[in-house]
Amino acid sequence: MKKLKTTWTETLLAFAMVCSVWTEYRFLGVIGLSEIILLFIGFFGKYSDSEDLGDYHKAQDDYVKVIAIITPLGLAWHFFVSGTYRDMLHDLLAFVFIAFMVFRVFNRAKLYEHLLGILCKFLWFGAVMNIIYLGMYYSGQGFYMEERFSGFSQDPNQLGEVLFMVPWLGLFFLKKIIEEKPGLAFIHSVVCIFCIATSVYLGFLTESDTFIVSLYISVAAFFVFELINLFTGRSKSLFPLLLIIAAIIVLLLYYKTIIAGINDYVDSASKNANQLNVRQAVWLHGLEAFLRSPIVGNGPGVHSGRWAAFGGAESHNTYIYILMDYGFVGFIMLMTMIWASFKKLWSAKSSAMLAGFVSFLVFNFFHSFQRMPLFWFYIYIFISVGIYELKRSEKAEESYLVSQDENVVHT
Repeated sequence: MKKLKTTWTETLLAFAMVCSVWTEYRFLGVIGLSEIILLFIGFFGKYSDSEDLGDYHKAQDDYVKVIAIITPLGLAWHFFVSGTYRDMLHDLLAFVFIAFMVFRVFNRAKLYEHLLGILCKFLWFGAVMNIIYLGMYYSGQGFYMEERFSGFSQDPNQLGEVLFMVPWLGLFFLKKIIEEKPGLAFIHSVVCIFCIATSVYLGFLTESDTFIVSLYISVAAFFVFELINLFTGRSKSLFPLLLIIAAIIVLLLYYKTIIAGINDYVDSASKNANQLNVRQAVWLHGLEAFLRSPIVGNGPGVHSGRWAAFGGAESHNTYIYILMDYGFVGFIMLMTMIWASFKKLWSAKSSAMLAGFVSFLVFNFFHSFQRMPLFWFYIYIFISVGIYELKRSEKAEESYLVSQDENVVHT
């Protein structure tokens, strides 16, 4: 019976990622529990001897290296031309930490070799955290502005960072549990289903439009990918088709209610603190900041603003954030990294993880996420899924060839 493997390094990594959204509590300013754990792994974790680290390096290290080269240029431009540098140090430290994590922490973890074990620990820790979050919610704690649930996070979108990917990581893990039947499969499945259900529920409790929009779009994407897999022969199971037929029936029966609900949500979001207009303003001002230094950007920092460009506010959009901080060069590297992730996922033929990738793209459109460790963890998970499935298919093919050779010998 197969055992879900993890080293202590990977177990700590999974725990650090689950609690990385605890931005309400810090020991020393920007340093929190997850940062301390990742620093510990980076200095004392055991190095991985994985043969496929090149796949990680190609998609990640080159991106970080180019950013490291152009960052001083952006900083110099901002100091000598603009003269405003509020919050620049915070983002510079965040980037240095991300670089450390990419070059040290992930090189020490066997993400693709122990993928199912890492996902198992991530979902188990996530289930425990969700129980704590539910207790906080029903006891009236952990609210943002006394109206939206944020858990230990400074705002609901930050709590959404760990919640929005859980349904898709959980569905992928659940399918593998059913296929490979490891030890404690039933218990793992129950915990996984609980974690998925409570994460979706908590996501709606946050009233985070970022979480809700990314979930709706990714669910639609999941059905599209299932259809593609079915009609192209990538999947031979009829269950997805039955699921899609059921979804279409529900849509036809309740489409008026669904459309009315979406319209009500858009109206409430636009009226709630004028969110849509505020986001539009910071996006436009972030693009204006990018145009001031389009090649190498303005260096790390928040260069957007609510009512005026360079007003010292976040852009609430990872892509614009990269443009205004690291310019067109950094943006190209980000797109290269995302494309490498998509290619790995497409080769894995996993509708759940492709839907998670779509959710990731949408979430980043409404939230500044690039400087968070979870951003990189999800990217590494995407790439690891592709490598894991490739290795699995290679082993299956080798076993088939060996059995064929044995049959020839016996004949």
